[in-house]
Amino acid sequence: MSEADEGQYQLQLNPAAWTIIRLDGRNFSARSNAYRRPFDPEFHAAMRKVTETLMAETPAVAAHTASDEISLIFAPGTDWFSNRFDKWISTCASVTGAALAQHLTRINGVPSADARAIALPDIESVQIYLAERLRNSRRNCRNAYIYFPLIAAGMSPRAADARARELAHSSENFIPPSAPDWELYGAILRYLIVSHTGLDPRTDTPVETTRRRLVWAELAGRESLADIVDQIITYTASLGGANRPA
Repeated sequence: MSEADEGQYQLQLNPAAWTIIRLDGRNFSARSNAYRRPFDPEFHAAMRKVTETLMAETPAVAAHTASDEISLIFAPGTDWFSNRFDKWISTCASVTGAALAQHLTRINGVPSADARAIALPDIESVQIYLAERLRNSRRNCRNAYIYFPLIAAGMSPRAADARARELAHSSENFIPPSAPDWELYGAILRYLIVSHTGLDPRTDTPVETTRRRLVWAELAGRESLADIVDQIITYTASLGGANRPA
C-alpha cells in the first residue's frame, strides 16, 4: 500500500476541538517500590521534569500532573503533524517514555506510558475535565493514606484494598494536615505572557515586548482552577489566528 493510500485510513483529530492527551505510567504500582509510599517528593519532582519535557517537545498550552499521570492540553487549531491521531499519540508516548527513563532513576524495569486522546468542544469542558482530575487525585490521595499503612502493618494487598474501599466511605479524613497540596491535587504547568522592557540599540530608547514563561501552579483545590484557565485562554489568544480558543 502506498503512502497516499495509507493516508485515507489514518484517523484525524478535530482541529476545532480542545484536545487532551492523557498519559499514564504503565504498571508503576509494581515498578516504583523503591520510592517512599504513599508519596515521594523525588518521584513528584521527576514527574514535573517529564511534564516540562513534554511541554518543550509539543505545542501543548498547559499540562496537569498527579502521581504517574500527565494530561497535556492542546488548543483548537494546533498545527502539529497535520492533525494525524497516530502521530500525536505515538510522539507523546515516546517522549514520555524517554523522559521517564531519564528522570525516574529508581524505577524497576523500563518505564513507559500509555496514551489516549480526548476531544473537548470548548474551554468550559476543559475546566470541567481538570476539575475531575483534581477530584480523582484527591480521592486517590485519601485511598493511598489508608492502603499503604495497612500494607506496612502486615496486611495483604488484597485485604488492604478491601479495607481501604470500606474506609473510603467513612467520614474520617485520613489525609494528614501536613500533606502538601501536590499530594492532594497535583500541579499544573502553563505558559504566562509577561511584559519585558528592553532597549532598542538603534535608537537607544525603551521598547516594551512580551515573552512567554512556563510557570507551575500548586493547586489548593478546584476553586483555584478559574484563574489558571483564564491564563490558558489569555496565552492561547496571544497565539492568534486559528489558535484562538473556541
